[in-house]
Amino acid sequence: FYVHIVKADRNRSDSIYLVLDEENTIKEISKTNNRRSRTLFQPTRSISPKDTTVFVNSTQNFKLNYAPDALSSISWTSSAGNFNCATCVNTSMKIVDTTYLKVKTHTQFGCEDSATGVVKVFPNDLAGSAPSIYCYKNNDSVLVKTKICLLNGYEKLTRNIKVQYFDTVKTMAGAKLLHESIVPASTVFTNSCATIEHHFSRKGASAIYVYINPDLAIYEDQVNNNSVSIPYTIFKIGVPVNQISIARGDPYQLSILQLGEPVTNIMWTPGFALNCTNCYAPILSTNSSTMVNVLAGSLYGCKDSASIAVNAYFQSHLILPTVFTPNGDGKNDYFYVIAGKDVIKVRTFTIMNRWGAVVFNKSGTLPNSYADGWDGNYNGKPAEAGTYIYQLIVELSDGTTETRKGNITLLR
Repeated sequence: FYVHIVKADRNRSDSIYLVLDEENTIKEISKTNNRRSRTLFQPTRSISPKDTTVFVNSTQNFKLNYAPDALSSISWTSSAGNFNCATCVNTSMKIVDTTYLKVKTHTQFGCEDSATGVVKVFPNDLAGSAPSIYCYKNNDSVLVKTKICLLNGYEKLTRNIKVQYFDTVKTMAGAKLLHESIVPASTVFTNSCATIEHHFSRKGASAIYVYINPDLAIYEDQVNNNSVSIPYTIFKIGVPVNQISIARGDPYQLSILQLGEPVTNIMWTPGFALNCTNCYAPILSTNSSTMVNVLAGSLYGCKDSASIAVNAYFQSHLILPTVFTPNGDGKNDYFYVIAGKDVIKVRTFTIMNRWGAVVFNKSGTLPNSYADGWDGNYNGKPAEAGTYIYQLIVELSDGTTETRKGNITLLR
């Protein structure tokens, strides 16, 4: 058994011939078996798959194809990522980007060869879903929250991207850019999705159009899911009626009307006439005509208000008390005209002390109103206790007038 090492030209045909005693130095009966040949002795190497495209962050299997000799060593390398086995015939790796592969081998006789391959990844696909929109701090600003998802297996942005907000489709004539902002590459995506939010002046827009990655800073071959829109209704409240008439002391349930997003906080005034001031439907009960005001707020600080004029009427025609006690305890603190529905206006209301000095005088006011009555002060100071003379003229619903005179006692 003899071993010969022969240098072969790998650029020639993949075959080699062995010829014994070509010079006939040994006498043989037959030389027909003195020639032998072998083909396909040159080493061949290839990778399967050699060129493929996969989703990013997926795991790809690879196989080394080799012939004809057994291998003594294998070494896989790549431009991005690590193989689960860098010395195996069959291996795999997580593909995080376009990757160039190379496998280097040696045979048992020291022959070296290699093979290369490439794995490309599908480009990122950024998809926006229907945004949420809120009134923000004042009724001309909005806060827009948009969910962005990365498709094709991506888990993060590879660079910063822009987000633009328009008042209509951006390609339409007259489209107005409302705001532009940056979504940084450091944005955390959970399950490949993240919610971004920006606030800006809507400049009267009745809808907001959101454009994600408009300049393709991150390349995408699918862009029809990069824009979303949402209509906007301004945050506003109202009341079912602007004026009500109720009998003194009778209960009346109030409520509001609202447009846009939900009311998150509410305040009714005046508190003395209501069973609660921060509920949505308080019960009104008052002995005095008054103005009920309601102030409502949204989640992000927008506010709106509405008012109801309340006419609290007396069941009888006209009455004035004979005594009042303006001591600030909230009971009987005002001397005012108490009247029925048929009294629509107090034309004049005058009160004088015993020396004839006018201590109170109002005209053109409403009946049943604390605010239009006397609070017991004269020239900015508490008036003396005692008896005072009053005179009033009221206008009735039929257009006639009525005059009433009398005395009122002020107690302290």
